[in-house]
This record gives sequence, C-alpha cells and structure tokens, in this order.
Amino acid sequence: MRVSVLSGVVFLTTSLGGALGSAASATDCSSIKAALQGPRSVTYQQKLLPVAPVGGQASAPMTFVVSSTVRPIPNGYQVQNVTDGKTHVLKQTCVGGKLVTELDGKRLDMGASAQSGGGSINVRLGNFADASYLKHKVGEVWTGTLSSVKTQDFTMTTTYRNKLVRTEKITTPAGTFNTYRVEAQTISTTTFQDPKMAAAMGQRNKPTVTTTTTWYAKDIPGLIVKMESKGMSSLLLKYQK
Repeated sequence: MRVSVLSGVVFLTTSLGGALGSAASATDCSSIKAALQGPRSVTYQQKLLPVAPVGGQASAPMTFVVSSTVRPIPNGYQVQNVTDGKTHVLKQTCVGGKLVTELDGKRLDMGASAQSGGGSINVRLGNFADASYLKHKVGEVWTGTLSSVKTQDFTMTTTYRNKLVRTEKITTPAGTFNTYRVEAQTISTTTFQDPKMAAAMGQRNKPTVTTTTTWYAKDIPGLIVKMESKGMSSLLLKYQK
C-alpha cells in the first residue's frame, strides 16, 4: 500500500466529512450506510502552508478549492472529487458480505498484512476512524494502532490518540456551526536493532508526533467544518445535506 494512493482515498473521504471518512477506512459493509447518511456534497477551501524554507526563502502558500459529491450506486456508493479541475472517483460496494474499494477504477486493499522471511507488515486503516467521536463524551480519549512494520533491522509502529476536547462555535462562509473539536495525534516510532545503524540514519528512536485538529458539526453528522494540521488547513465553503 503506497502513501500516495492512500492519501488519495483519505483526501476524497475527508472532503465529505467524518462519517464518510470512517466509512471509507472500514472493511465491512456496514460502513456504506454511514457514508450515505452524511452530507451529499461539500466544497472546501484548502491551503498548503510552507513547512520549511526552500532555498533560504519560504515558499508561498498554495490555495485551492475541493468539491466532493456522494451518491448511491447498486450495493454501495460513489464519491466524485474535483480539485482544480482534476477529478477522482472513489467507489465502495458490498460484494459477498465484504467491502470492495476502488479508486479511479483500481481496486484498493483497505486492510492488509504481509509476511516474509525478513519480517512482517500490518496495516489496519479501519481502526483510525476519528469520526467515532460520536461515541464519546467531551474529555474522552480513544487510541489504536494504524500500522506496524517489523524487519530484521528495525521496527516501525504508527499509533493514534484522539481526544474530544470541547464544543466550539465556528463561523465559515457556509454559516455558523456548533461543533465538536477533536484533536487527533498520529505517533510514529522507529526502533533500530543496531545502535550504529540508528546513529547512521540519524534516528534516536524518538517518536514523531503529528497533530490534526478537526471541527465536526454537532447537528449535521459527518460534516467537517474546519480542519488544521501542520502545513495544511481546510475550511468549509458550502454543503448540501
């Protein structure tokens, strides 16, 4: 599973909000119902912010508009995502009791594991459904494992820690919303078996933490009103239930 492919799925599903986001990362057919209960279409303004200076000067932020529309199809649903004129289509259907995911006509495995003589790889995207904030109360924390990679030389594990921080009132071009503020952390840790290799790779076996803050509309399940993380922000411009 390649990051660029997966980020395409995450990008599509995130654009349509939390309920669909969790649906697209799950692996059973029950997620289809959740996807169709969310908003039918959304449009966001997204900004990519300069993370580090390039050539001694900070690059200018990139701003673009993303529109996504979901509709039912036989045994499932389809999401069409348009970003600056480029269109991608995500489909999920229930086949034989199992969820089948396709991105631009190519089938994706949303939960994968592999083993070889040199180690093992486990990916469970279905565990990372931060839209499950609906199951929690303000102040509660929930955690899980996103992926793990183990070889003869190193072990790399990515976990998440989500917290429903509080309720907030947020105003965007789409209106004013009462929201749940959810802070989601992904924690990646790489441990090298050989200290010399760790030093050569510049690793100190310390975790890398990335935090994303998302504001979900209280009265419209699955609708993301605003999202912020290092290097990126997203703001709701309009939506249709």
